[in-house]
Amino acid sequence: MTKLQFRINQKIEFVNEEGQLGISLVQDWTKDYFMVTVPLKGTEQQLLHVGDEVTGIYYHDDGKVYMFNSMVLDRMVENIPLYKLSIPDELTRVQRRSYVRLDITMPVKYAEVAKELESLLEENGWEGILQDSSIPWETGTIMDISGGGINLAANRPLEEGDRVYVYIRSEELEIGIKGEVVRRYTNILDNVAVYHHGVKFVEINEAERDRIIGFIFKKYREIRHKGVES
Repeated sequence: MTKLQFRINQKIEFVNEEGQLGISLVQDWTKDYFMVTVPLKGTEQQLLHVGDEVTGIYYHDDGKVYMFNSMVLDRMVENIPLYKLSIPDELTRVQRRSYVRLDITMPVKYAEVAKELESLLEENGWEGILQDSSIPWETGTIMDISGGGINLAANRPLEEGDRVYVYIRSEELEIGIKGEVVRRYTNILDNVAVYHHGVKFVEINEAERDRIIGFIFKKYREIRHKGVES
């Protein structure tokens, strides 16, 4: 964890449960608050609300990227509309927004990619192939997730380079994505082998990635709130 030092005109990307909320620029900062422009997503302004907690990704001019949480204190109009935000206590360095990783245990279904399965997916979509008893779906466990991939724990090994369809379904996230196994290691627990696979998402569009990132940041906020309450 690192103390935050803002720089004028540096970029902040605000993130909500749907992924990217919008991009702002730092306009001013003091020891008590900092000011940012109204977030833009494309050319559309995205409103923040006084009292809301927001999650931001700060792109420092030294090339490093940091994640933080802050509170919207006020909306002000000087030469341009600005938001006043509380100075975060701390921030966490991340590699990139897409690779903020959440440790979480979630069930997942997966199947190795085959031409027949690809054709069925194109014709019937995810709901169609999930209900098709001929598809050799297997069950595994997600041990962590980011916008770039998952750690998949399974009872049998996959090989590096294997392509798999993974289907995640929970109360807060439902999505199907193609992935590629990029690494594997074996964990022995009570004389039982569990195979862990680093699966990189491939052929994922930005809307899908944003849904995953939004889910991750929502969980981070929930974890933070539980820590404050305890």
